[in-house]
Amino acid sequence: MSENIHTAINAVMKEVGYVQKSRSGGLNYSFAGEAALIAALRPAMVEQNIYCFVMDVRDVETREYTTGNGKPMVNVSLTANVCFTHAPSATSVIVTARGEGSDSGDKANNKAMTGAYKYALRQTFLIETGDDPDDNHEERGSQSTHTPAQRTTVSQARVTPPPAAKLQATAEPAAAATPAVSPQPATSAPANSNGKKPRPLAPADLKDIITRKAETLKGRKISDMQKRDLSKGIEEFFATPDANARCKQIEKWLTGFDSLSDMPANVAIALYEWAKPRVADGAYQIDADTGKELELLWKQVDSESVPF
Repeated sequence: MSENIHTAINAVMKEVGYVQKSRSGGLNYSFAGEAALIAALRPAMVEQNIYCFVMDVRDVETREYTTGNGKPMVNVSLTANVCFTHAPSATSVIVTARGEGSDSGDKANNKAMTGAYKYALRQTFLIETGDDPDDNHEERGSQSTHTPAQRTTVSQARVTPPPAAKLQATAEPAAAATPAVSPQPATSAPANSNGKKPRPLAPADLKDIITRKAETLKGRKISDMQKRDLSKGIEEFFATPDANARCKQIEKWLTGFDSLSDMPANVAIALYEWAKPRVADGAYQIDADTGKELELLWKQVDSESVPF
C-alpha cells in the first residue's frame, strides 16, 4: 500500500500511461474525453485509495462572440483547484488547471469545468494520448487532432531550440530573401493612450509586432503539441479544402520561413502567442480579433500569391 499521496500518484502512473483517443460521429478529428480518462484512471485510483474533488473555482471570464458563420456563442474560461487526497494518510496535493468552453446555449460554464477537471487529471498522472504516438501529425498535416494548449506543461522538454547564434544567422537571410511585394494594406489605427494599436491589426503591423516579439523570446522552447495546435487552429478557422496551404502561406508571409519545422523556436512561439489557439468542446478555436487578423492576412497573402 502506498504511504502517501506522492507514492500513490506514482503507483497510478505505473498502471496508466496512455489513453487512446476516439472519434465522435460527424467529427473529423479524434480526442481523449473526460469519460475516457476517468475510465482509465478510476480503477488504479481506487486501488491506491486516491479520491479527488474541485476545491474552488476562480478567474471566471465570460464573453460573447459570433462565429464566421454568424452564429452567436458564449465562451467561458476559468481556473480550478483540484485536490487529490490519499485517504489512509490524509495527505494531498492541489493541482491548478485552466478550463475553457464555448456553447451557443447555456453549457459553456459546464464545458469549461469539464475541461479544467480533465486537464488536472492529465497533468497529475502525465497521461499520454494519441491515435498513434509514433505518427508525425505535423508532417502529415491532414489529420485534425484534439491536443489542448494546456498540455504543453508536461511536454515542452521534447523540443530543444537551436543555439541562439544559429537563430540569428538563420533569421536574417530568410528576411532578406523575402521578395518584393505589392504595397502593404493600410496600417492599423493610431496607437491608443497606452501605446498599443487597437486590434484587429493590419498585416504589416502584425508582422512587425511578431518580429519584435520573437527577439524577446530567444531561448524559449516550443513543444510539438504547441506547433500542432497553432497549425490546426488556423486550419480549422478557415475550414476550407485549402486550409493547410493557407496556414503555411500565412506563416511564411509573417516570418519568412517555409514551415514551422524550419523556424527557430523563438519565432514559432511568437506566432503561437499571437494566435493563442484553444480547444473547447473538442474543437480548435481562435478569438474574434485573431480571426479578423487572419482574414486580413489571407487577403494580403492571396493578392501576392506567396509560394510555399
